[in-house]
Amino acid sequence: MKIVYVQTYPAYHDFGDSQKWLHLNNRDKWMPALTKQAGHECELWCGAETTEVHQHKDTSLPDITIRFFKTDSLNGKSKKHISTEMVDFARTSDTYFFVLKGVDGGIGKHLLRNFIIPEKKPFAFVIGGTVYSKFVKHATAVLYETEFQKKMLQNPGFRFWRKVVNKKSLIKLPKSIDCDIFRPYPATEKKYDVISTGRLISYYKNYDALRALSKKLRVGFIGGGPELERFKKEMPDIDWIGHIPNQKVPEFLASGSVFFYTGLRDYFPRVIPEAAACGLPVVAFGDVIKRDVLPAEIGLRVTKNNYIEQILNLCNDENRVKQMSADARAYATEHWNKSSANDAIQRMIQLAVR
Repeated sequence: MKIVYVQTYPAYHDFGDSQKWLHLNNRDKWMPALTKQAGHECELWCGAETTEVHQHKDTSLPDITIRFFKTDSLNGKSKKHISTEMVDFARTSDTYFFVLKGVDGGIGKHLLRNFIIPEKKPFAFVIGGTVYSKFVKHATAVLYETEFQKKMLQNPGFRFWRKVVNKKSLIKLPKSIDCDIFRPYPATEKKYDVISTGRLISYYKNYDALRALSKKLRVGFIGGGPELERFKKEMPDIDWIGHIPNQKVPEFLASGSVFFYTGLRDYFPRVIPEAAACGLPVVAFGDVIKRDVLPAEIGLRVTKNNYIEQILNLCNDENRVKQMSADARAYATEHWNKSSANDAIQRMIQLAVR
């Protein structure tokens, strides 16, 4: 059976350059490779600036073919871009089952409207930042990451126009990271009590939390962005490390004793399993990050009115930090490794062939 994974946003969406996306090694590449490893013919399709074919190689998984299809235009919001070329190619392929990453990308919606749904092809969604679209009701399977997403799909609430997603089609998909790259560095000096990371865009993160924390503890921050220079001036007590290449991030994470995720909108950021895999207890705001994302044995879900005291208490308890660090690493390697999507993939394929 031929299975095709489709990126519903173009490859240049996040970086403005498809080649940068191409060289990322993440779950979007590992899931097709794991599907191929299970004995299925498999490819990964994506919109891009030009039409190209690449072979993605991984040391521990099968190689996969990645097809770039030229988008119709590069104008306007990239998330809305479409590729007629992809639709035309799909018509000539012998693909049985499609797996779409994201429910609201223009490339995916165009493919659904013009080929997948009219031809009654089975397909699945891998939920991204947006949880629902009108196409979800047609999906054979819906892969979600958090119980909050599952609740939104099964309990529309005041959104009475949304169709409840059949429980049988919902499949939990774990995060996946490379635990050989994201690992502890025990020889690294602990320069910071608390370390954090992210792109410095003020509306997206709660940087005031770091400002207040830096008056009590040594705080380091990994990451660049449009607010970096301003934050350096406004929050001089924080060590603003700046942008670090992804391969080097684990070594810098290891310079902190505790990782603090300050986000207010993203309900399961990849930095949480990355930090845990590096052996750092993870701290996050409990009204944003739920218990199924951050279990109590690997970190703290703190409150906005008492987080400083909670973090201080943790940092001052060396034995607690040591135990939580070991538990975080063990949890990450068991639940969030490169092959963590295997069970979800098998369940998804079983639904497709019924």
